[in-house]
Amino acid sequence: MAIMDIVKKLHGQIDYDAYRNCKDRHHSAGDCIECCKKPYFEQTNIDYTCEQKRKIYIVRYVPAYISEVSSVLAVTPKEFLEDICQKEEITVASIGGGPGTDIAAFNKWISRKVEWGDALERVRYLRIDNHQQWVDVSPELIHLYKSDDIDFDFWKINRDVSKTSVNAKNFKKFDVVMLSYIISEIESQKIKRLAKNVLKVISERTLVIINDRPQKEVIEKIARFLNEIGAKEPMVIEPLDRDHCGESYPDEIYERVQPTIFRKSIRYNILVSR
Repeated sequence: MAIMDIVKKLHGQIDYDAYRNCKDRHHSAGDCIECCKKPYFEQTNIDYTCEQKRKIYIVRYVPAYISEVSSVLAVTPKEFLEDICQKEEITVASIGGGPGTDIAAFNKWISRKVEWGDALERVRYLRIDNHQQWVDVSPELIHLYKSDDIDFDFWKINRDVSKTSVNAKNFKKFDVVMLSYIISEIESQKIKRLAKNVLKVISERTLVIINDRPQKEVIEKIARFLNEIGAKEPMVIEPLDRDHCGESYPDEIYERVQPTIFRKSIRYNILVSR
């Protein structure tokens, strides 16, 4: 199964007219699509309690977001890739990953990179998210693109890492830490605490992946975060005009949800050492 199979499946489950009788819709939204997208642009509280919104989010944004994370994983230094492929097990933290977009991208990347003779047998994920509601749709994404030659284990904790340490019983340090569209949602005064908590789980050498909106204030927060974790010389992928995500929507779905089809984020690939 690929991401567009999930898009088609969830599209068939969405009631696009539910907003007509919805008491909890966004105050200025004229339909379910606007209710999904307006909180991001208006920087209001992001709420995923609505099942409709979660499914629309995946249909509308996730193919492009997977492509964004895939593109930044693609510039990972060859030496680091070779090192993790010679480990029997690696650990990966997805911080604020929501439905599992970054995990789907990592599954695809690592499954394509592992070669015959490599030692890697298991990838252990810890999903860390402040929102508990994604459990109904996240299994659709986190199991995408898995190789039959690797065991993938998934753990999840509900936690706001800008306030509380990861402190997970079965995970001490991580080989990879991914933060996709999360730094933009964290208040500026909490960036230092976020960085401190991430530093606690950095191993001798950890790959940090950041994917987020390219607004000036977000880039400034990312810069502060990178400075706090001691990141040096990050590889940065700047957004390009009309950088297509590589996925094609059926006309009916495209017209209905107005999906994001271009990669618009700013992306960082950084090796951090302790």
